[in-house]
Amino acid sequence: MLNTTQETPYIKRKNNSLGYEILARVTNIENNLLQVGDILIELDVNLPGGIKVNDCIEFNCGRLDIF
Repeated sequence: MLNTTQETPYIKRKNNSLGYEILARVTNIENNLLQVGDILIELDVNLPGGIKVNDCIEFNCGRLDIF
């Protein structure tokens, strides 16, 4: 995960794989919640120390599960 100064969240599919590159805004540290537009993402890992609410973080994931 990379804390970034870019402020326009996005989700980009990586070629023809199930993987995605994501830039999201942190909305809740305790529950590992991120937001991209109207989409809420709950991470299955804890956010690294030093990340704060409203920070934008960039990361790659192998897939997104929709619930």
